[in-house]
Amino acid sequence: MSSSNMKSLLNWMRESLTYRVALVAVLTLILLIPLELVKGIISEREDRSASAINEVSYKWGDSQTFAGPMLVIPAHLPGSNRQNGNLQVLPLELNYNVNVSTETKKRGIYEVPVYRSTIEFTGSIEVEDIENKLPSQYEYDYANARVILHISDVKGLASNAKLTIDNKTYKLSSVRSTSVLPGINLSSPIVIDSLNKPIRFSGSIELNGTSRLHLLPLGSTTQATIVSDWPHPHYEGAFVTSEEPQISSEGSSGKWRVLEINREYPQVFLNKDYSLLSSNFGVEFMQPVDHYAMSFRAAKYGILIISLTFVVFLLIQLVVKLRVHSVQYIMVGIGLVVFYLLLVSFAEQIGFTLAYAIAALMTTALISWYAKGIYKKRGPVSALAGTLVITYGFIFIVMQLEDLALIAGSIILFVALAVLMYFTRQLQESNETEES
Repeated sequence: MSSSNMKSLLNWMRESLTYRVALVAVLTLILLIPLELVKGIISEREDRSASAINEVSYKWGDSQTFAGPMLVIPAHLPGSNRQNGNLQVLPLELNYNVNVSTETKKRGIYEVPVYRSTIEFTGSIEVEDIENKLPSQYEYDYANARVILHISDVKGLASNAKLTIDNKTYKLSSVRSTSVLPGINLSSPIVIDSLNKPIRFSGSIELNGTSRLHLLPLGSTTQATIVSDWPHPHYEGAFVTSEEPQISSEGSSGKWRVLEINREYPQVFLNKDYSLLSSNFGVEFMQPVDHYAMSFRAAKYGILIISLTFVVFLLIQLVVKLRVHSVQYIMVGIGLVVFYLLLVSFAEQIGFTLAYAIAALMTTALISWYAKGIYKKRGPVSALAGTLVITYGFIFIVMQLEDLALIAGSIILFVALAVLMYFTRQLQESNETEES
């Protein structure tokens, strides 16, 4: 290429608006690489937080699922000494009354919500005419019947469970499950005095756990109340609360009523593989703000902030007729990416909202200071700083709206596009004048 052609190419690159727009687009795409690296760091910090939760739950007690009691009766074929299965008899009525007190344990910089719960339960098991409801080819060994309580993590037992059946107290011990409830259960032999009257029971248990507490609706009619001092509950599971939950700054309360017809399994069954655990319901003790999820969500808007900032830089460049070096664009872009590192690191210490404000102010101040060195004028710097403040503010608002986030974000993006279209509507005319 001759020197004259090279000079013409360089002049075109310096003067062409198309080239500058293409350069800004390429630099924006390049900055997606460090932005993805920052997202990886956020995910790594979230994994470390999950590890801290797992460490606490391993020692204190994991999320708990409680159920019971249920009656388990061995079954065998006539003339056979080998057990051929277990008859599962669920309660006719089952009432849970649960009180939960919460506290926070720290592992390094991470806070883990744990709880102490007292579960009181009452009800009855119907055994009258039970054999008429079952296959006649089996014989049932009532002498070796057992009563079962299910606990998902026995390490969370804070005291011995109490169980009274027909005014008789039973001592429970942990055994590997012989019922349809997997894991380690609490069990005791039970004497069935008569098949002509219901078995009435009552009891209580104290459980420690982490994050969640669930119950199983084993009763033909199950009623449950969970009262806690946690002001940010999330009621979850297979069934919604039967009444509107009561939630205040002092605590929360939820009530459930579940009928046999609402579930997928009957009250009495033999050798059936029913998924009882899939019918659980209960409460999750949520942190009010998951700053890792919020930080990751904010990072998804990173490309939008970088693009808008670069467009404003380009518009200012055209207005003041000052060339901005590609390296300067990259430095500004890196500053915008570092915002998310500041956000997640501050959020771990002081919470998401304050961390967002501090990180946004620091980033805006840094880029404004850098732009002042480029433009040497206050007006362009003020326009750039105002753009950053408004953009960060709008994105924070969008993240708080949850269900309305999409429509709010779409409207904000439309308004931003309209503003950019207004300021760029004369660019072609100006460029043609400049070339002439």
